Amino acid sequence: MKALTLIVFGAFAMNAQAGPKLNLPDLDRAAVKAEAKWQRDVDPEDVYVSADWNWMEMTQADLIRHALPVLTANVELCPDDVVTLPVDGENVEACGFIPYYDQVNPYPNAYTDGSYIWITGGMVRAIRNADEYRSIVAHEIGHVLADHIKKKRRRAWIGAAVGALAGAYAGGAADQVHDMAALGASFGAMAFSKKMELEADYIGGYMLARSGGSIKTASDMWRRFGDGGKGSFLGSHPSSAQRFVLMRDIAAEYKAKQDNGQPLLPNVK
Repeated sequence: MKALTLIVFGAFAMNAQAGPKLNLPDLDRAAVKAEAKWQRDVDPEDVYVSADWNWMEMTQADLIRHALPVLTANVELCPDDVVTLPVDGENVEACGFIPYYDQVNPYPNAYTDGSYIWITGGMVRAIRNADEYRSIVAHEIGHVLADHIKKKRRRAWIGAAVGALAGAYAGGAADQVHDMAALGASFGAMAFSKKMELEADYIGGYMLARSGGSIKTASDMWRRFGDGGKGSFLGSHPSSAQRFVLMRDIAAEYKAKQDNGQPLLPNVK
């Protein structure tokens, strides 16, 4: 019972961390369900056939060049991480989260450590156009701007501490306490990560639109990567249907702000 109490306390402690509070559009459950069915019934390769993305000849310099519209259009959103980059013979200010090409990694993935963005070779091959790529870069920057990196580190630390205490209270030997700490750190880092992914999508959608990119084009990527709406209870990412519907809602929200002359910034509570 004491071990269970500690675990519950740890969950509340991880959820109580301060940080930017974003006001995302409410996902329509019926729309998510319909999108999941669509993804199950339609061949994702039929969704988007245009390919202006020559992954076979992609280089590190190309990744930076393709990311420049997002990096230069959103300096206002990352005032603490601004760098100067040479563009067409001129020095321009840009968000300082430079993408790096992890070319030998075959798994389609992108991630950030809070300073750099890594794009794997598998992801470059899976991308079909520049807007999809820019949405991925913007998504990773969104994690940093929403303070997700620091939050996950704090939650991993809290999870490890709670796991170790739970193991000790349960009377475990030293190696069992160590295993419980490792398990707690893993669950701590995973805690609320699906919400974080949606928050990063939200910020990233705005960043893409502010750079002149098409949210509609980028959102088709989630149909091609579709999981049929399955997601995973213990997984770190929302379902592809949820992410597609959110991107559609971001596009509508952004256009409404444009039409009404409102600031083109993500909503905060």
